[in-house]
Amino acid sequence: MRRVVAVPADLSREQFGLSPSAFASLAGDIRAAYHCAAEVNFIAPYEKLAASNVGGVREMIRLATAGGAILHYVSSVAVFPYGTSRIVREDDDVAGVTTLTGGYAQSKWTSERMVWKAISRGLRAVIYRPAQIVGRHVGGQPHDLFHHILRACEILRAVPDIDARIDMVTSEYAASAIRCLSAQESSPGKAFHLVHPEPVSLRDFVELFPTPLPLVPLEIWLGRMRREAECSDDPSLHFISMLAQGLERTDLTPPAFDCSNTIASLHGTGVICPPLDRQFIQREPALSETTRAAVGSL
Repeated sequence: MRRVVAVPADLSREQFGLSPSAFASLAGDIRAAYHCAAEVNFIAPYEKLAASNVGGVREMIRLATAGGAILHYVSSVAVFPYGTSRIVREDDDVAGVTTLTGGYAQSKWTSERMVWKAISRGLRAVIYRPAQIVGRHVGGQPHDLFHHILRACEILRAVPDIDARIDMVTSEYAASAIRCLSAQESSPGKAFHLVHPEPVSLRDFVELFPTPLPLVPLEIWLGRMRREAECSDDPSLHFISMLAQGLERTDLTPPAFDCSNTIASLHGTGVICPPLDRQFIQREPALSETTRAAVGSL
């Protein structure tokens, strides 16, 4: 018997574009629904992303409700705003967020609010909020935001001196954590932060490189980037240049995310988040490849 069956679907359409009978059949066959699909675009406005990101979650809630399944929704730490020094805890209510910058963050916030409302009406659901996830894709042009930033730093031979924390986890950790947490009977109705328990400052992170790039004031770094982007066809420079338009320094400073509930729930499972050290960079092929290009051979 085949264990995996692919069902072509469209997140932006009602019932994922399936016929009513196919949607009902799918709902009757599932006991748990894991939803991590989204259109990730940090430049597009909310109006462009809402159909897939918000509409897709709405249909997934309908699917889980129709089948009596538990919904495991992968949200994002982006549902909380930058520019604050407070610690965001896993049980903090996202309804208290009043301002978010960017269509992607806004679409994830709206989607998570929908899930919480469904929970209040009886849906069994678990919410996971990951930070930056470092995967094992190697080769080709990276599309990940962090890799675009590293690429820009490589070209400019400098890193912006900002009060930012590097908070990333491996794809293996994120997947293993979701698998373990989703199997626990106490998880429904809770949110879990899939963040690094010991993030490092940007200043300390660049020191992990074999040949650390120099830190320069943010304004100088942005000026260099804009000038370089005007005469370069590098996609990373153009992407970061567009993304930086209108941003203030506070927009680049993320809050601290507590993950006490996640760590406590994973205790004894063998799922441990690897430390952010030199070995972390060397173990992750995609990150290692980028840093090799940026600062020389590992």
